[in-house]
Amino acid sequence: IWSWTGYTFDELLQDSEDKLELLSQIDILVDGRFELSKRDLKLQFRGSSNQRIIDVQKSLESNQVVIWEKCTDATETYEQIKKQDLI
Repeated sequence: IWSWTGYTFDELLQDSEDKLELLSQIDILVDGRFELSKRDLKLQFRGSSNQRIIDVQKSLESNQVVIWEKCTDATETYEQIKKQDLI
């Protein structure tokens, strides 16, 4: 189960029992607020570079944020790739 939120993982841990219960059911969390000034179309599953893709269960087990190991950001945007094909 994936979840996107404007809250950080740390904020969710501090708030309340219901949020902790929800986290216990999530596999991957994309945390942090979208920031237009940090927008990057090459990022996988998120819109701005301040956002993280977190493996929630590993993070809860280790008591520290664990970034999802399968995250692979692109080196080019779709538009850049498409333009190169036309040249």
